[in-house]
Amino acid sequence: MPKVVSISQSTEYGTMYTTNELLSISEVCKTYNLIFHMDGCRLPNAAAAMNTSLREITTDVGVGVLSFGGAKNGLLFGEAIIFFRKELAEEFEYIQKQCLQLHSKMRFISAQFIPYLEQNVWHKNAHHANLMCNKLWNGLSKLPKVKLAFPVETNQLFCHKIAKNSV
Repeated sequence: MPKVVSISQSTEYGTMYTTNELLSISEVCKTYNLIFHMDGCRLPNAAAAMNTSLREITTDVGVGVLSFGGAKNGLLFGEAIIFFRKELAEEFEYIQKQCLQLHSKMRFISAQFIPYLEQNVWHKNAHHANLMCNKLWNGLSKLPKVKLAFPVETNQLFCHKIAKNSV
């Protein structure tokens, strides 16, 4: 039986779900009593590109569980699992110990998130990464045999090399 709808924001192709698309996914989840999970390893890049807050594209659109990573945006490593509905977290502390690796000195890993969030480091890093990706594409786009596979919306860029015999 399906239980969860899980998406990545931004996507594995560097594109983003719009606020309206996220709301539509959330409505489907509500209709079919599914949990809406978001893999947010590049969530800051999507928020910066959309010029929106993290809240507007998570809590406000009905995400139930967020895996919020920082390693792809400047933190040493670490990930926070955020439950926006208390009932979804029931027994998680036990499941976590049974199924996941727990780091010793977790408080040091977690401490990174305080300035990261309070000082908007996430936004500064994501905005810069997005700009650098666009700068890279501006240079690559001048090459005649390079074609963009997906729109450049965040900090990910995917290209195809055009074969000699291609039009």
